[in-house]
Amino acid sequence: GNPTEMALLKYLHMCEVPILGTRNKFKKSFQATFTSDRKRMSTVVTLEEGKHFVFIKGASEYILQLSNKFLEIQSGKVESLSLEAKKKVDEAIESMASKALRTIGIAYKELSSLNEIKPDAVDEKGIFEYEREGFTLVGICGIKDIIRPEVPEAIRKCNKAGIQVKMVTGDNKTTARAIAKEVGIINSNNEKKALVMEGPEFLRKI
Repeated sequence: GNPTEMALLKYLHMCEVPILGTRNKFKKSFQATFTSDRKRMSTVVTLEEGKHFVFIKGASEYILQLSNKFLEIQSGKVESLSLEAKKKVDEAIESMASKALRTIGIAYKELSSLNEIKPDAVDEKGIFEYEREGFTLVGICGIKDIIRPEVPEAIRKCNKAGIQVKMVTGDNKTTARAIAKEVGIINSNNEKKALVMEGPEFLRKI
């Protein structure tokens, strides 16, 4: 899998979750893959007793937005996700992003039947109707992308030669700015005027 998938699987392995055994318990009924427009991926699984669940993960701010409940890990109870609780989660996302962590939200919901999937019911970004609301938030994961040792030096040499280095990323703007600082794209000389924008805004300007 990709680095994000591998990081999540390694975390489950560290938590002693039997990954293959867990996967084999469930029948995969439908899957919608991740794209830069969708900012999420989801998998519909069917349990042995016939219940259908959607498990979704993606950009944390989007997953939070489509959730109206959350799983209280310690008690195992599902609680209502109030505006105050959403604000606290938002603050946690921002805190992780400021430390150059990519944040991934994870949530789930039960479907009454597989008829809710409606493969043709997608919007302009390719998001299915069943992916838009009614989820229970499980948590937010912070993933650290390791910067290769040679990158900051390469950027320093480019700057010295008069070459302006730009970074294009699909990450949260706060995460992107923090990583740009780590590698030297944003520094003490340009920090005040450094421009950080999201993909759609960037595309409108080119």
